[in-house]
Amino acid sequence: MLKYFWEVESFGLSNFTGNLVFNYLDADIVGGPESSYISARLLTPGTSWSKLTTVDPVLNTFTFNYTGTDNVNGEYTAGLDPAFPADVPEYTSIADGIWTDETNWVQTGGSTIYPCPVGGPNGFIVNINHIITANADYCQAYRTVINSELKIVSPYTGHNLGTVTGNGTLLLESATFPAGRYTSFLDCSGNGTIEYGGNSSYTIIADLYSSVPRLYFTGTGTKTLPNKDLTICKRLLIDGVMLDNTLNNSKLTIQGTMERINSGIFASGSGANATVSFSGSTAQTVGGATLGNFTGTSAFNNLEINNSAGLTINNPGSIEVKGNLLLTSGLINTSSTATLTITNTAIGCVTPAGGSATSYVNGPLTKRINQGDNFFYPLGKGATAGNMLTLSSTQVGTILWTAEYFTPNSTYTNLTAPLSYVNSKDFWTVSAPSGSQAIVNLKWNPTSDLTPLMTQNGLSDMRVAYYNSVTPSWEEVASSASGDDNNGTVSTTSRVTIPATGSSNYTVACINVTKPKARLNPTGAVCGIAGIPISFSGVNATNLNFIINYKKGGIAQAPVTVNSLPYSLPTDATGTTYQLTSFTYNNPPHSAPVETGVVDASIITTYTVPTTANAGPDQSLCGASSATLAGNLPVIGTGLWSYSGAGGSFDDPTDRNTVFHGTNGTAYVLQWTITNGGCTSFADVNITFPLLAVQPAGFSASTTPVCQGTSGVVYTVPNDPLVTYVWSYSGTNANIIGSLNSITVDYLGNATSGDLSVRAHNGCGDSAPLTLSITVKVSPTATLSVDGGFNLLCDGDNTQITVTITGGTSPYDFDIYNGAATENFTNIVSPYTFIPSVANFPVWTGPTASNTYTYSVPTVTSANGCSNAGSNTVDVVVNKRPETGPQYHIPNSMGL
Repeated sequence: MLKYFWEVESFGLSNFTGNLVFNYLDADIVGGPESSYISARLLTPGTSWSKLTTVDPVLNTFTFNYTGTDNVNGEYTAGLDPAFPADVPEYTSIADGIWTDETNWVQTGGSTIYPCPVGGPNGFIVNINHIITANADYCQAYRTVINSELKIVSPYTGHNLGTVTGNGTLLLESATFPAGRYTSFLDCSGNGTIEYGGNSSYTIIADLYSSVPRLYFTGTGTKTLPNKDLTICKRLLIDGVMLDNTLNNSKLTIQGTMERINSGIFASGSGANATVSFSGSTAQTVGGATLGNFTGTSAFNNLEINNSAGLTINNPGSIEVKGNLLLTSGLINTSSTATLTITNTAIGCVTPAGGSATSYVNGPLTKRINQGDNFFYPLGKGATAGNMLTLSSTQVGTILWTAEYFTPNSTYTNLTAPLSYVNSKDFWTVSAPSGSQAIVNLKWNPTSDLTPLMTQNGLSDMRVAYYNSVTPSWEEVASSASGDDNNGTVSTTSRVTIPATGSSNYTVACINVTKPKARLNPTGAVCGIAGIPISFSGVNATNLNFIINYKKGGIAQAPVTVNSLPYSLPTDATGTTYQLTSFTYNNPPHSAPVETGVVDASIITTYTVPTTANAGPDQSLCGASSATLAGNLPVIGTGLWSYSGAGGSFDDPTDRNTVFHGTNGTAYVLQWTITNGGCTSFADVNITFPLLAVQPAGFSASTTPVCQGTSGVVYTVPNDPLVTYVWSYSGTNANIIGSLNSITVDYLGNATSGDLSVRAHNGCGDSAPLTLSITVKVSPTATLSVDGGFNLLCDGDNTQITVTITGGTSPYDFDIYNGAATENFTNIVSPYTFIPSVANFPVWTGPTASNTYTYSVPTVTSANGCSNAGSNTVDVVVNKRPETGPQYHIPNSMGL
């Protein structure tokens, strides 16, 4: 045949009519004569050849003609007819070993029996179900399914693995891949692993991928990351080697775990792009004894959290950042034994500065600060942001300062004059070596528990307070304040000193009389009739009732009375604006005089609930790569399409009926989101562009032969999430339980042998079946019958029972049970006459005139290994023997 083939992929064809003409050179011909060549197309995915006699040896061409087709996918070539079997043979490993050992492969597919050739399964479909080492040059396969591990080791080269699929491991001892197509294997919907191993140092060449499910670096030496940003979807492992990012300073996006074990080193690089970004969709963890810490020579350059589900440092664990901390989305969860330290002295190393309402450090954060520099700590606790603390180090030299935010402040009522009120919502702990000194700066904003709006004299009454644990009480620190009623900072006017305990607590307080405050305090967008929570500072339930005056849409409304806490201001279904104008407390039935508080006059906008989203029906389009969507028309709000998956795009994501473009063989989840203000409604739709489903690779769990009457026999094939499975059995009286990639079969007592088949199914139809011949062995049946005259006995007589066994294979083992004792028999030929042993005679025991013995066969086992219970029971009755003697004589009282 020709030395090569053409691979053709079609996308979005519909009713295509035309010709494919392939040109070749005389030098490309192997064997012959050329005049006997035929044209051949291998259907993909699949294993069957389509053959035509369209070779023109004069023009050196061959042609495939199509009329009204939707699919021209395939691999095309030409050659002699015998070179193209009806189906491509398939071979599966049976043990760990080497590629070239033909005895380690069993044929599991193909219409022609073709034992594995010498040198291994070169050129065929190869299933790697064990650890296989490519131990020669030019190991080749038409298709390689890696379910376990394939090792590509030095010094062997020239391999071609064809189309590579599976969820196993491809181990490489050099920078380059063997020739092949890895699209499916490297797709993050699977679990494929690329392992760069060996004992040499080399730079990774990642021209075949930018994302990979699992990426391992093992062996020894230095493995250098490529000049390319990479996404690792499930696991990045550094095991005993140096992973070097100092040459190319690439970004690593981690959607699962990043691990460093066995003294592995991560040289993280430098500069703005050398970033490790934790960007998963579920909660992630890093560091600790199992995953390994990233400190010292393995510290991160830039660390980003971009996962709304958060990143937790494992306990005990430690993470160091020598560059920037990027708080894009989500929390970094730390503790006193699971630490995060920024080791540089830059004051602008956190983006955004101080974090945000949705991204901060939930726990302690340690920062190296130069004398005279200020650092704004991006802190929070749980769902509450507490980014209000800035430390100005006045300590000579450079030291590590640790701060942590806490909420609520349970000791706020313990205060020392002249303080009149202490922030009840939160406080901050500052830690450093004993004797260290700093200026403490604490901010307030409209959401704060205490602001100048609540004080008698405004800014001048604001103070920093520290907690004296000896008193114990909050005490005033000499302070100065700047800002306005809603936003500002209060700072210590002199340096505070860290005590011998190594930490101090600080919060915002004030002097003189305070005025309680009411504030509209929504946690997010207010949609329809959801209501707006009102927060109250400086008062509590003992000061009820409250009376609230407010405006809606700029128009004053009737006041509302608050008689319990918490309280939400009712809102209309139609969006508008709301603003507090005044509030009083201690209203009746309270006995104290009514007092007037202050309000935060910020305007809150509410939104009408958007139209309920409907993304339309799921679509599975065989051989296609585009789909017209059917989202519903928003009456309220605007719509936007988004998707998860690889390689997709929209003509216009704002058009509900836009066209979505994807790739063949890929499944996508699209989301149609209708938004009005901050209020959303969304719906998902599944769009799949399947190719013909591939025949399941092989049974990973199976049993044959089986015995009649056996239940729950497990049969499993590797799972492909893009298909469903169709199971069938050609024998009779066997029930298939389940419909996934793993099922069980119940073989009834009269089941017969047959073929168990499974097909993969998608929108293109069914694959070729994977078939397993099941031999069902007949189970034996034992029948008991009491021989004539032996079913009614007198005490002291023995019985005799015939055991007749049918089915199965002679000889047999069985037990006979009489209701009290069991006798065992082995290597018996049917029929068998059973006479109870002397120890098990059926005897009369009273107290009635007769006793009944019921005989049964609990278990009979055939020579074929199958067992069964006996089919019936029989009864033997034992009567008491009559007695005579003087004691039974009746005197004759009538005698003369």
